[in-house]
Amino acid sequence: MPTASGTQLADTPVRNRRVMPLTPEAVPGARGGSSAGKNQVPATLNGRISWLLAKMAEETPAKMHRMDIEPDSALGSPVLTDQFRRYINGNPADLTSPTSYSRPLAAALRRMAEKDKPLLARWCLEVGRASGDWQAVADRRKYASEEAHAIVLYALGCLWWEFYDPIMRR
Repeated sequence: MPTASGTQLADTPVRNRRVMPLTPEAVPGARGGSSAGKNQVPATLNGRISWLLAKMAEETPAKMHRMDIEPDSALGSPVLTDQFRRYINGNPADLTSPTSYSRPLAAALRRMAEKDKPLLARWCLEVGRASGDWQAVADRRKYASEEAHAIVLYALGCLWWEFYDPIMRR
């Protein structure tokens, strides 16, 4: 939706840098990435949505079924792959190594929801499930476009910070 100056809201950079530091390097004791800008929060809503969709795609298994039939199935259901079974039955906070979650984005969403931002976590999840169409989520929730833009921009920034938080990502 165009603003009074004619620019798109989704391309408006984040101005309030005090809400959250831009990079983990800005936090004392944080572990930063080796490449410049690798762990830098995207400044625009489109950038943050692209990041969210990329991280969701990384966590979603590519294949759901094997070419076998479930032995105990009366309907002849195909066998789920082990990776997909872990995806639907597993805990996102399970560790694959002492420093890595099996599903880091899902674990970050869960931490957000359990700590102090359950509504923002819900916005992030709904935008991701809507393939990034934040305006459809806003319409479904009966929010004005400008309100939803601000909420989604902030929510995805909080999710980004939770995802890269050096204390929580150990």
